[in-house]
Amino acid sequence: MRSEYVYMVIYQNGTLYPVEIKKSASPGKESSRHFKVLETLKLPVGPGCVLSLSPTRLPLTEMVQAVPVGML
Repeated sequence: MRSEYVYMVIYQNGTLYPVEIKKSASPGKESSRHFKVLETLKLPVGPGCVLSLSPTRLPLTEMVQAVPVGML
């Protein structure tokens, strides 16, 4: 089975905010591993989120939250 990911970066006031969109209902902290590539841009990186089908908002790392798509 092929997995597809959708990434988005919000740029606001000189800071990058990474977002990943997943179909999973139980994203893990490995979901945010691709966010590290933003550090190579030498710009501030703010908190990120993984939009998913999870039923509740969960912290994945210190800087990344799993956010239910229903909160949008």
